[in-house]
Amino acid sequence: YPGGPLLNPLGLAKDIDDAHELKLKEIKN
Repeated sequence: YPGGPLLNPLGLAKDIDDAHELKLKEIKN
């Protein structure tokens, strides 16, 4: 993550949420 997570906490959190959503979709499919 450019600039580090401290400079972009919301972006980092969004990336984590997106990753969880992708995993859940894979499990459901």
